[in-house]
Order: sequence, then structure tokens, then C-alpha cells
Amino acid sequence: MKEALTHKKKNGLFILILALLWLPFMQEKIHFYEEKPLKGDVKEVADPGFDKNAWLSGDYQEKKETYLNQSFGFRNTMVRLNNQKQYALYNQTKAKEVVIGKENYLYEENYITSYLGRNFVGEEKIIKNTERLQKVQAHLKSMGKDIIFVLAPGKASFFPEYIPDRYLTEPKGKNNYEGYIEAFKNKGINYIDFNRWFRDNKGQKEFPLYAKCGIHWSKYSEILVADSIIKYIEALRGAELPKVVLDSVKENQQNLYEDYDIGNGMNLLFELPVYPMGYPSFHIENKEKTKPVKALVVADSYYWGMYNYGISRDVFSDGGFWYYNKQVYPESFTQEKAVDQINMEEELAKNDVFILLFTDANLHNFDYGFTDLAYNSFFGLSQTQKKDRITFYINKIKNTPEWMESIKKQAEEQGKTLEQAIKENAEYMVFTEA
Repeated sequence: MKEALTHKKKNGLFILILALLWLPFMQEKIHFYEEKPLKGDVKEVADPGFDKNAWLSGDYQEKKETYLNQSFGFRNTMVRLNNQKQYALYNQTKAKEVVIGKENYLYEENYITSYLGRNFVGEEKIIKNTERLQKVQAHLKSMGKDIIFVLAPGKASFFPEYIPDRYLTEPKGKNNYEGYIEAFKNKGINYIDFNRWFRDNKGQKEFPLYAKCGIHWSKYSEILVADSIIKYIEALRGAELPKVVLDSVKENQQNLYEDYDIGNGMNLLFELPVYPMGYPSFHIENKEKTKPVKALVVADSYYWGMYNYGISRDVFSDGGFWYYNKQVYPESFTQEKAVDQINMEEELAKNDVFILLFTDANLHNFDYGFTDLAYNSFFGLSQTQKKDRITFYINKIKNTPEWMESIKKQAEEQGKTLEQAIKENAEYMVFTEA
């Protein structure tokens, strides 16, 4: 009797193991269990179709292996389980560029390095960029138009107290935000300093301005920011714009949307502990009663929330959004459209206001070239002439051994390809000619 019972247990264990081995295969084929999709920088890999030439070259096998490694049953759950283990046991994350700070505050590394001044571009470049912006601002003013630089805050500048000690072995240096604020004041640039405002109002508002596990300003503070930008434009232009009216704010223990974007990107099994955040309800009034002011916004990801709230559509008269001065929205929602496909003269003519909005972590790239485009349109080289001058400097760099050696070192230090570093240096030389 005892032997029969033992035999049944062994058979049962064998069947259980077989079932566990077959479960991933069954999940892959029939998807009987709905898994949470992975979030963040996750690229879907397509199943490559069989091709004789690709088979002979080995390309098909390589692509098929990559596809199988990313599409087996329960892969998402296995990834989350592994990430949870790394976080729980070693306080580490597999998410790219994510830094776990003190008391489990989450950062992206570029916000820390920017706040500490590790990527400070230097006074000369800041002054050059600001002087060019000053000339663009003056020329636009002569056309009855305005340009405004909106300095968004950064997670590290708002929460420096939670930065891990390993980043603090050297004293904080002057950063790009501090450099540009000084230059903007000296040159009379139109700007709004939300970096300073956020720090001054830290802990003073009814709801938090930044979330523990998010990298952007909070959903609540986006409404405050939008209202301030609208009022600034009204005062600057003596105009009346549609109003963003805050109806109510609901507190929620679960952090939603951008308030938990880094947490989502870590792809853990369990959500991280957070403090409650506020989620606004609002409406936009006087959309039909006001004289339209058409505004083009050139910005990084800090503008997405306001764009999705309808600010560009309902307040800025269907003004466009140029994401990182590269992709044009709303057109790119249906078909990819790049800024270099745009007629700059027409854009400068049809808009009343130009808003440049960037977080401090991106200021080492200033405004990603918008001021250069406007400046060249008003005072500079044509696109063809500019390309010819860039080609001239690329060839000059390649034929100057000392220059090439210097750029090789620069490329290694910055983690860029040599060709990319050469092109950027050539572009900068053309930039300094203007």
C-alpha cells in the first residue's frame, strides 16, 4: 500500500513537471493567460519570414533566434520576476539609465549628472547660444511675434537630497541651467523659470509637484504650469487667451500616468511604495470669445502631458508641437513627419508665439537647434549653403591629423561614433561662423 502511494506521488510529480514544461509552449501558441505588457524602452521583434538568401547568409537564423528569445510563453512574467529579484535582493534595476536613490526615490542618470554640472557646456557656448536667441527674439518682435524659453525643472534639482552618495564624491559644479539663467537675465531673454519656482514651492502646495517614482512634473503641477504660461503670454502680448479652469483635484494613493513612469519602466512584479498624488479635473473656457494666438511649442517630453490635455489645440489655436525639434505633431501620429521637411519661413510667418520648453537635463543641447533654424532663416546661410560648409569642415577635420586625434578622444569620452563626433564638430564650426 505504501509503495503504491509512493508510486502515485512520483507519477503525480512527473506529470506536474511535464505540465510546467509545456505551459510556456501552450501560452506561446494559444495565449490562455493574459500577461501585463512590458513598459518603457521595449522593442517588438517581428517573426522573420523564411528567405533562401537570408538562410544561406545566416541572417535568418540570427533574426529567428532573437524572435524566439523574445516571444516564448510567459516571457513578460519571467522578465518581471527577474527584475523583482534584482530589486528586492540587491537594490538594483535592469531599466536603462534608471538610478535608485536614497529612500527608493527613482531618477534617470542624466538628471543627476546635469544637476551636478558634469555635462556643463561652458560659458562661451552658453553666451553664443543666448546671443543668437536674443537676435532671433528681436527680429521676431519686429514682426509682431514673440519667443519664450520655458525652463522646466528636473528630478535631481528638485530632490537633490536623495541622490546616491556615489555621485557625490566630487563637489557640485556650475550646471547648464545656472549658466543659461544668468545669460538670459543679462541678454533680456523672455523666459519662465519653473526650475526655481518648483524648488521655492516644494512642500508648499496642496498636492506634490513631483512623484517619487516619476521623472516628469506631476499631473497636478502640469495644470499650474499651463496656467502660468498662458498668463505670461497674455501679459507679454496684451492678449486674452482661453483659460484653463481647475475644477477639482482628486487624491489617489496609486500613482498614475507620468507620476509612475520610471516605476513602470522597471517592469517589476509588484508596484513600489509611493505617496499619494493629485489628479486634476479641469475645463478650458472662452475658446470662442478670444482673439486667437497661434503658438508653436518646441519641447522635450515635459510637454506631452499638456499637449494631451489639449493645450496646443484649444489654447494655442491648433499650434504644432515639435518634439525635440525633430518630429512634427500632430502630423506624426498618422505618418512620420520630420522638422527638416518643414518650410521654416512659412512656420515663422504663420505663428504668433514660439515656446521653447526643456528640462534642465536637456540643456546641454540647448533647444535642439530651433534657434539655429530661425537665425539662419533670418540672417544666415541657406540649407544648401549650410550643408556645403558642413561638408567643407568634415573634410578639413579628416585632413588635419591633430584635429582628428582630438575628436577621436572626444568621441571615446562621450560614447559617440567617430563619424558622429566629426559631424557635430563640423556643425559647430559652421555655427560659430554666423
